[in-house]
Parts: sequence; C-alpha cells; structure tokens
Amino acid sequence: MLNEAGSICSVVDLVLHYQDHSERAAFAVTSLGKQDMILGFTWLCEHSPEIDWTKGEVKMSRCPCRCVTCAEEAHIERRAKVHEHAAVCACHAGHLPYADLDLLSPPPSGIPL
Repeated sequence: MLNEAGSICSVVDLVLHYQDHSERAAFAVTSLGKQDMILGFTWLCEHSPEIDWTKGEVKMSRCPCRCVTCAEEAHIERRAKVHEHAAVCACHAGHLPYADLDLLSPPPSGIPL
C-alpha cells in the first residue's frame, strides 16, 4: 500500500479498547500526522457505532460477538499482568514465595505446579 508517508510495510496485531469495547485487530503502521488512527469503512459497517455528533458521544452497542469475547480475553490478560507485576515487586522487595523449597524435589501437596 502507498500513502503520503511512504509504503506501508508493517502490520501490528493489537487489542483496541474504547470504553467497554475491546477487540483484537490488525493495524497497518504509518504516519498519520495528528491522528492516532483511521477506522475504515469495513470496520464501521461491521460495528455500526451509534454516534451523536452534537454531543460528541459514541456508543458501541451493535458490535459483532467476537468483540465481547475479546473483551473477556483482554480482561484476563490484564489481570494476569497485574499479578505478574505484583510478583515482580514482591521479588524485588525480598519476598520470594516458596524460597525455602528445594527445586529439585517434587513439590509438597497443595502447591500448584
């Protein structure tokens, strides 16, 4: 693809979040000047957002089912990142869970693998 900023030769897979809406989508990477992104006609037809131009409000009430599924997946991913961050902080603070265990021995009952 060509545009004013040159050839588009990179695509990135991202999770798009807007209010309660989340979806995983592929985005072509280019310089858009002052704009963050451009949503294409196909995307707008698929999602059919309710837009109140006078109030500047957008409601994502008519999305395809995959957006709801992606919202749940994104929530699980965010929760996992929060837990991972907490574990790293605890490690830096010297609070190592199971630090007294021999890693070569089978785990005691009750400790998840």
